[in-house]
Amino acid sequence: MPSAPHPASVARVQLARQGRKRPLPKNDAQPVCFECVGEEYVSSHIETVGTLQLCAFCGNSRKSITLEDLANLVNDALAWNFTEADEEPVIDPNSDKVYYELGGELLRFAIAETLLIDEPLTKALLKELATSQDPAFDYDDNELHIETIEPSAYHYSGDWTEFAETIKHHKRYFDEEAVQRLETILLGADRFVSPEGHTALRTISPGDVDALFYRARHANSESTRLAMCLAPQKELGPPPPQAAVAGRMNPAGISVFYGSFEPLTCISEIRVPVGGLAAIASFTILRPIRVLDLTAFDEGPEHISYFDRNRLEILGHMLFLAEFHREMRRPVLPQDEAIDYIPTQVVSDFLAHRFTPQLDGLIYSSSLTTPAGRNIVLFSHAAGLPLAGANELAPEPIPRLVGALTDYAYIIEQRAENEPPILAAAFPSRDNHPLIDLTRPPTSPAPPPTLAYVEGSLQFNRVTSIAVAVDSIRILRAPPRPDTERAA
Repeated sequence: MPSAPHPASVARVQLARQGRKRPLPKNDAQPVCFECVGEEYVSSHIETVGTLQLCAFCGNSRKSITLEDLANLVNDALAWNFTEADEEPVIDPNSDKVYYELGGELLRFAIAETLLIDEPLTKALLKELATSQDPAFDYDDNELHIETIEPSAYHYSGDWTEFAETIKHHKRYFDEEAVQRLETILLGADRFVSPEGHTALRTISPGDVDALFYRARHANSESTRLAMCLAPQKELGPPPPQAAVAGRMNPAGISVFYGSFEPLTCISEIRVPVGGLAAIASFTILRPIRVLDLTAFDEGPEHISYFDRNRLEILGHMLFLAEFHREMRRPVLPQDEAIDYIPTQVVSDFLAHRFTPQLDGLIYSSSLTTPAGRNIVLFSHAAGLPLAGANELAPEPIPRLVGALTDYAYIIEQRAENEPPILAAAFPSRDNHPLIDLTRPPTSPAPPPTLAYVEGSLQFNRVTSIAVAVDSIRILRAPPRPDTERAA
């Protein structure tokens, strides 16, 4: 259905009506000025291409086009976006009888509401439309009902399905066709604007509200907790590439930063069991970062005029991008991760290295919290920390410490002074991969620092309960098939 009139557009039409104070001179061309049309797209078009004429409908001298030209615009818009309405079943609540009535709305009302014009102009426009050489509808039919054509994401969804199937099971590397599919389905995503004015392409600067991220790790062993207290930036920052395991947005060996905007979302993402401990630390950014915010797609696109030839194509693409976000956050069972993460890993790599403008990361909704929290992943080139912490692999002498976990605090005590110091590498932390020689520097240079650990932010959290939301699935027993069908 046509969208509700914008208040400014209604006011514009009301002013035009108030301007009729004298008989209008006869003009066979019947000019229509931009103020007599409330629809912003068409009004701007008339003001841009029109010539100064005396409007046949308000009597004011303004930029105008002929009624015939306006009718051509309307006929095209109706052909692109509307179709004749079908009969729809309606149940009488008093008798439970079913009868049928036409859906949609009357053609003349649809035209008036779409253009935001008054009744005299609507009648004149219908009369002019009836003389069109290629009419979209029978404009002489006063009882004709029309309805909008719903946009479809079928084309883009098909491309995504083929991409995911190919990349998982047929051809994974050196696939230019896969790259072309991604370019098609993601083209223009950076220009998306929601009705609330939220853009998908965002720049987050140090000090912004969204410039603080939370990152969590399991902390169920004493040695792990001690290591985190001694080197929180190193232990909770992104791992070195040699120790990076595969995740939703990265293959094994490529280190990225996964974080959340809310502490509880962060704990949910690492799936800590009831009774388990999670360590949480805060990180902030040292420079502006450019991210693609997939959550903006869930709000739908801003209004697109019926007079935009590409309206249905744009809306179909926007519908797909909302589906794309759901696909990027879709829950994956641990046993299926090796295969089902491949498409999102490839998309992440594409956005990090082939997308224009270059992105530093993605924001996406969590599939593990209700209402959905927000996650962020920073790609490898934007996941660097200062070398004093997470990216420094050389061991350092530290005092021998012991930790005591109580119900209310984690207490660290230093052992007797005559006991020798130990190396941080002696703790079985996640950086102590058996294939890593901690006494050697990394083989590839670390990315420039983008992130910084917020001093004093480390804390331990014990999970005391977990909320569960379910979709119930009915069990139906199908009737036995006929013998002839079973034989076939």
